[in-house]
Amino acid sequence: MKIARIAGLLAALLSLHAGLVRADPVYATTSGGQLISFDSSSPGALSSSVSLSGVAGSLVGIDFRPAAPDTLYGLGNNGGVGTIYSINRVTGVAAPVYTLTTALAGTSFGVDFNPVQTRCAFSATPARTFASQASQPAPSLPMWMAL
Repeated sequence: MKIARIAGLLAALLSLHAGLVRADPVYATTSGGQLISFDSSSPGALSSSVSLSGVAGSLVGIDFRPAAPDTLYGLGNNGGVGTIYSINRVTGVAAPVYTLTTALAGTSFGVDFNPVQTRCAFSATPARTFASQASQPAPSLPMWMAL
């Protein structure tokens, strides 16, 4: 009897948990210049795949801006010149939004929008993770930019 009650409680908890599971679209870029998307609940099945165009050099990071959740932004690196692009998720066309005034240096890059300030942060490796205020930019790379 105790086992039946425990099994019933477990089944009820699992059904509640199943209702809480959320599947979100995830976007990524490939080394072959594709913008791909998939559902977070089934990452093995692509939802879309389009060729990226309009980027000078290579796209080294992407992120959504919380204040404009339908706009995908990317950081391009063309021989050390960094450019921020808005990317059309359907066509893969990237349009330049802003060119950085300080050269990009590093081998790997990260892009992240601060959800409170809606400013864009960039990080570079090796050993270059920056966090600075808009009024006090990091000396080697403009880490925060208001878009």
